[in-house]
Amino acid sequence: MVSDDELRNAVESWCGATASLSYVSRVRVLEGGIPWEGKVHVFDLAGHPEARRAYAWTAADGTVWDGYLRFALDAGTIQSPVDAIRAELIKEAPGPAASQPSAARQG
Repeated sequence: MVSDDELRNAVESWCGATASLSYVSRVRVLEGGIPWEGKVHVFDLAGHPEARRAYAWTAADGTVWDGYLRFALDAGTIQSPVDAIRAELIKEAPGPAASQPSAARQG
């Protein structure tokens, strides 16, 4: 399992801003036939030029899958934990997704 502090440290390293855990949201999404259910950690950011919040998550069971943590900034079309998960599912779905919103990975 990945702890809240490990996620916070990873968010800070990824986005270059100070992060503090605001809340954890339970999310259930079905996007393009792909189901996802799990927890998304919502971090308030201090010192980021574009976003006030970041979202971070792992596999639904709390482990890191395929060596990656997932991150997204609260910016553009990503305005909630659900938006962050949908962006990731769209990005990972087979087929063209270049024009879709994007979440980030760290490996």
